[in-house]
Amino acid sequence: MSEPSMSLSDSLLNQYGPLIGGAQLRQALGYPSTPAFSRAVRKGIVGVNVFKIPGRRGTFALTCDVAEWLKSLQENSAGQKERQPRMRRANRGDAAM
Repeated sequence: MSEPSMSLSDSLLNQYGPLIGGAQLRQALGYPSTPAFSRAVRKGIVGVNVFKIPGRRGTFALTCDVAEWLKSLQENSAGQKERQPRMRRANRGDAAM
């Protein structure tokens, strides 16, 4: 099961190197826009450890951290699929029928 994780990590490392930042980081984390990503950084809710580099603009993360975070999302999603779906409440209009 670790094989897909290695593929993702290797792929990201080959594409971005050990450090990922700017638009590539935003896209890899799934943020639809730069303002949305900036808000998440300010609020501290990005999902991976992000940091500034003195003398450089922007926010950066380690590529391996991004790969691990994406893999954890996939694993958590697979666990949720195994659960039974919740029953939906009937609409108020359905009770009158």
